[in-house]
Amino acid sequence: MAVTAYASGDPLPITNPDVDPTVDLSAVSVPQTVQLYGEAYDTAAPTNTNWTWTWTILDDDSPTGAATLSSAVVQDPTVITPTWRNVRLFLITQNATTTEYSEQDPLLAPDSAFVTVRVLSTTAGLEKLAAGERNYHDKLHTLVAQVETDAGGVGTHTVASHSDTTATGAELETLTDGSNATGLHIHAGTDVGVATTTSSGGVTLEDTGTGSAKVITRERIVLQGSADASRIGGTYTAGQVVPATYETDQAVSGGVAHLIWRAEEDLTLTSWSICLSDGGKSSATHPYKFRLGVASTANAAANAWSDLGAELTGSAVSDGLPLLMTGSLSYSLTAGDFLGVFCLAAPRYVADGESPGGALSAQIFTRREV
Repeated sequence: MAVTAYASGDPLPITNPDVDPTVDLSAVSVPQTVQLYGEAYDTAAPTNTNWTWTWTILDDDSPTGAATLSSAVVQDPTVITPTWRNVRLFLITQNATTTEYSEQDPLLAPDSAFVTVRVLSTTAGLEKLAAGERNYHDKLHTLVAQVETDAGGVGTHTVASHSDTTATGAELETLTDGSNATGLHIHAGTDVGVATTTSSGGVTLEDTGTGSAKVITRERIVLQGSADASRIGGTYTAGQVVPATYETDQAVSGGVAHLIWRAEEDLTLTSWSICLSDGGKSSATHPYKFRLGVASTANAAANAWSDLGAELTGSAVSDGLPLLMTGSLSYSLTAGDFLGVFCLAAPRYVADGESPGGALSAQIFTRREV
């Protein structure tokens, strides 16, 4: 016969004619829509592209509904598989120019004209063969082997060999004979031991409050302080907040802090605020500038601070009004280290005729992991 039909689950049926699509019920459920592909070749007219297509479902007695084609007359239809049962399809093609057909008798047609959607069972991947399937011996042998295995029963085996548990027989005995079953299961309610400083256990709520009880896993701590004096050179001057090097700017390293805190535990710095009740001169030539420094105990005692890089700068909106500044932080302060607030710059009275401010208060917002 000059015309040969090719049906496949592969987009290139002539190249890959023996590819049957599968529906694996261990991964999906039915119904499923499966893509099919058709192609044809005419030895008498190799370049022909003018074809008609006729698809037929040969085995259509599925007990819970028939398989259905999206179209029986297109080259690449889809088929819906409704149940665990293979669906066998037959393709007839016609050269529309010469009216020559491929083999129309399914008993005589070559294997290339057939494609079978194989529906695999959930557990063993077995198939219910469609009527008329060819080359079914391997499938039948697989089925018989599985039946033989199941007929023999599970035989002598261990509890852990079951697919729904990893427990051993000894572990099950421990759970049921009154032994200490630590590590095998968890108790609830009054059957839970009391928590101690060295072991986990049950706790009692002091107050039920409203809604579900919550456990604090992150504590929020605010470091606060205030100052209304500055050391200028070797002299303290009350009522002013200025750098120790006033009337020049100072650096954190080697500078003098207005406020100092010690971290008792590891803290994460998240934000900070600087407030001056008297912000001094507005729009100052040298506006206020504050930075944070960190130091170990020895370095803090030696006034050897490291600059964290975070800076707040600004001037009051009007002479003598409060100066309010806030900023974000991202720094992990180690337990035992010191944190200081440094005024690096302030309005200069002698150089610029601009009065500095006073009454400093600072807040450092932190988190502590519980």
